[in-house]
Amino acid sequence: MINFGFTLLRQHQLLNQPLVCILPTAIECENALAQLKFFTKGMQKNIVYLPSYELNEEDNISPSPHIIATRVHTLSKIHQGQFDIALTSVDAIIRQLPPVDFVQKSIFNFHVGQVIEPHIIIKQLVQSGFNKQSQVDEPMSFAHRGEILDIFLPQLSHPIRIIFDDEIIESIMRFDSQTQRSESEVKQISISPGFEYHA
Repeated sequence: MINFGFTLLRQHQLLNQPLVCILPTAIECENALAQLKFFTKGMQKNIVYLPSYELNEEDNISPSPHIIATRVHTLSKIHQGQFDIALTSVDAIIRQLPPVDFVQKSIFNFHVGQVIEPHIIIKQLVQSGFNKQSQVDEPMSFAHRGEILDIFLPQLSHPIRIIFDDEIIESIMRFDSQTQRSESEVKQISISPGFEYHA
């Protein structure tokens, strides 16, 4: 898969429309994703990846809530057309996918300036399968201290910190969970559930 990411990006640019690429294995997807991130550095391209459950049919365990939340979030972006290139594998889509209405209703969005009480977001986090901790250090966890709500969303590489002014979201910042230092501002975020619909 030498330069496959570049070839995929070039195809997207030639077609001038969103592109969905289905590859044989998850490893090939991850390689293509790394290449695309390299070739699109500095470009405003939205690359999304729909992972597989990483389980075999005979495995008698549930998929990771982290993976499920990432899948639902990615499916929502694909459904809404909020992507430039979408990557997935045969194994990720060969099993039943959740209905569109489930994906639409299960995503909870909020943004800076929104009037909303912290306990409403916390309730949504618990219902979505997030775990309350004293300090967030892994995906699908959150911590609440006064006017500060920390959340580690599975689709982000770093947790985010929401600061409230009474019932108004004053700011949303990415931060380093080790140093607790803020890194960049976020205007809006989405909470995806750690469970996936099954008929």
